[in-house]
Amino acid sequence: MAKELTATYKDYIISIESNGSIIVTHNGITYKNTKDALRTIAHAVSFAYDKAWNTRQFGANLVKFLNENRLATKQNFGRVSRTTPPPISESLRVKQPETIGGNVIVLNRMYCGDYLDENLGHEIINMYKSDNGKSYLYLNAHGTFDSKWANRIKTMLLVRTIEGRKMLEVTGIALGIADVYQQGQSRKEQDQYIINNNIRYAGKYLHEIFKGNQQQDINISFVANKVLLPNKKVFLSFNPDIRDKNDQTSCVCYLEGINQAKASLKQYIEQETAPIAYNKLIALINQPRLWTTEASMVKEQATTERRMTYFDICGITHNELAFSNAIAFFFEKYPHHLSSFMDSIGVDFDTTSGISIYREKRNIDILISNGNKSIVIENKITSGINGIDRHDPSKSQLKKYYDILNGEFKGNFHNPMFYVLTPNYNDIHLTQYAGGEHYTKLLYSQLFEHLKIQEEYNTDILFQNYVSAIEQHTTYYCNDQYEEMKQRFLNTINN
Repeated sequence: MAKELTATYKDYIISIESNGSIIVTHNGITYKNTKDALRTIAHAVSFAYDKAWNTRQFGANLVKFLNENRLATKQNFGRVSRTTPPPISESLRVKQPETIGGNVIVLNRMYCGDYLDENLGHEIINMYKSDNGKSYLYLNAHGTFDSKWANRIKTMLLVRTIEGRKMLEVTGIALGIADVYQQGQSRKEQDQYIINNNIRYAGKYLHEIFKGNQQQDINISFVANKVLLPNKKVFLSFNPDIRDKNDQTSCVCYLEGINQAKASLKQYIEQETAPIAYNKLIALINQPRLWTTEASMVKEQATTERRMTYFDICGITHNELAFSNAIAFFFEKYPHHLSSFMDSIGVDFDTTSGISIYREKRNIDILISNGNKSIVIENKITSGINGIDRHDPSKSQLKKYYDILNGEFKGNFHNPMFYVLTPNYNDIHLTQYAGGEHYTKLLYSQLFEHLKIQEEYNTDILFQNYVSAIEQHTTYYCNDQYEEMKQRFLNTINN
């Protein structure tokens, strides 16, 4: 079927089929996510688009814009001044780096799957140097890779999943990778390689550490020149609503043009097939101020296990309903904790005359009143903000609750203050949501640091369990699996 109209921008071609369908290609490769490709081009040429447009409307308007501006910018097209943010922050724009020697980057998703329920995950070695000073890597899920990738992978990003966000957290990067695994390699050959190269962790040979698990034939996939750890939170986004950001606390790199692998624990990013994502990863990797700490060796050390709580026993360590119930229960039981906590964040909230606490009143997680002031707390452990109509950005649960408190509830709940309580690892950006400007973000770490110093922590076993359950949500990643694997690894070495 003949194409009716086309427009080009650099190596991109936007085609409108005779039936109105939009196709976008880059260097001859067709994008699966057409709308995402259109956004990328629009940002590059400063084309203001309507988020409510469907793909056909978006494509048709962008083609018209490109063709109308081609004559006016004949020699300088593609270098127009930007009035909207570029797809990646300027601090991430660097020349082709020398540290990347191949044309494939692999994302290695760690600490996933049922195998870890009863076994020590082999990928734990990725976070430590061996006793011989070298960094060895295990590629999930079985340590193997297809022959077409042999000697092509020079960089690995160690990542973990952020549930429900179309995002990955980068916990480290491995540079200067060389293959250890060879096609058809047996367990005996791998074991001999380990002995010949004296690959030990705290004195114990690697294959001995994993002996007794449902042992894989492969214990090592690669050896790396170094493994570097980030000095702040680093995320890869596959979500067009969460784009590039680089500030003092976190860095987000949006990988336009590709989708996140759903089932596979490894994802290969090739320069030939995904040039935009590949080049953005190169730029991310080559920020020396971001990757300042090198992975260290395992030390002989006594290990202490995290205290089990009733939340662990009941399997509700990530249950928002359970935590909201507990927060409401203990603030009602110990109202002075609430007033002193609010004081710690600079808010005066008197509880000496009593408070009223409501759960799920008009779907509000926690609603508190002292008669003069009110507090709204929306508790988000792993979920995001709900109730958003993608076709109507003015609708979100944050705005809904704000409107209720300033309308229907105005006579009974005075001077409302609005908060979203999240673990440190749930990186919710309130400004993305309608009504978000009225809310303040509170972290579980703030609540934990305040509650652990209260007298009742030493006298009330239920309160102690509650505070200990909060503690696991105070890190910058959901680290249950990692902490469990680290504990098993160190215990195996020390036993």
